[in-house]
Amino acid sequence: MGVAPRSRHMVPARAAHTTPVWAKGAAFSTPTYRAGELRMVDYHRMIDHSLDTLTSQLEELMETQDIDALEEKAPQGSEEGEWDVEYATGVINVRLGSYGTYVINKQPPTQQLWLSSPTSGPKRFDYDTDKGVWFTYRDGELFLFHELLSRELSAVFDTPLSLHL
Repeated sequence: MGVAPRSRHMVPARAAHTTPVWAKGAAFSTPTYRAGELRMVDYHRMIDHSLDTLTSQLEELMETQDIDALEEKAPQGSEEGEWDVEYATGVINVRLGSYGTYVINKQPPTQQLWLSSPTSGPKRFDYDTDKGVWFTYRDGELFLFHELLSRELSAVFDTPLSLHL
């Protein structure tokens, strides 16, 4: 096996994500998602559209739910709180009463999407420009933003959800 020749091109400041994903029955497999570089104007256009779309979906979801019934199903010992969705200056706050608050925000310096979840904790997502999805690897496990948030909110709202960005 030969060694690939070195490229004369400059390496981007932020290299592609290369964390291995561990697979059952194999030593490891290479990741199937890679962060791509975006021009800053493209990042802002794409992330702003994604956050606008997500906000609309969350607002529609909240308008169609029986919040009192959801609070009755909430874990015991948790305090009731406000239920609303607020989006301003690149940050979405999703307050789900006694279920907690989700914070979703853009991070222009790293071209990432950050999620703070009362269920799964904090995660930083990179954008795969080829596949058009936000992804992260954490402790060798792959998470896609839309799937993780859909799964967690499906549990809160007790209905299957499929959020799209």
